[in-house]
Amino acid sequence: KINNDNTELNKIKSLQANTGYVPKGMKEGIELSPSQEAGLRFFADKDKVLLDFEAGLGKTAIAYAAIVEAMNKKGAKKILFVTPAKLRTQTAQEAKTFLDPEHQKLIKVTEGKTPKQRADVYKKNGIHFIGHDQLRTDADALKAADYDMIVVDEIHEMTNQKSSGDAGGKADSGRYKGRSEERRVGKECRSRWSP
Repeated sequence: KINNDNTELNKIKSLQANTGYVPKGMKEGIELSPSQEAGLRFFADKDKVLLDFEAGLGKTAIAYAAIVEAMNKKGAKKILFVTPAKLRTQTAQEAKTFLDPEHQKLIKVTEGKTPKQRADVYKKNGIHFIGHDQLRTDADALKAADYDMIVVDEIHEMTNQKSSGDAGGKADSGRYKGRSEERRVGKECRSRWSP
């Protein structure tokens, strides 16, 4: 919530500095743009963050940078990365373009695993990639896993009837048409997964 004197907005703008900072654990050669660096710095002193950038501004790079930053500075050991079911494997493969070889070893994909096998994966440390559909089907196992960090990518697709499940479909062409529904789902996720 931004108050009338724009204090919070000014704080965010002040974070936009091109210092060239890239967290240890990112692949060599990765560079963050000033807006990506600002997003990462904003994340660093918060417990919960919702990044709502326009398409193409690098939310994915910030997500991976935030993951390694949380591992390095906050001691995160288990990260849940939730993405549309149809993109689960692709997103995990994409992680390899951002993460160094040591962090790539932590990637765990649940594609093609039974519920029991997935529950076993959730008990282990690492970066676990699951589809939006698994939030419901694996809710008890995920809650028991006690994740240190949860990243939800493409949250608008969770509420878009055209793109539910593995059947796919295009996301809403308008800018997050189901915004109030998205807020409800976000609140539900926070209350379910937060201590």
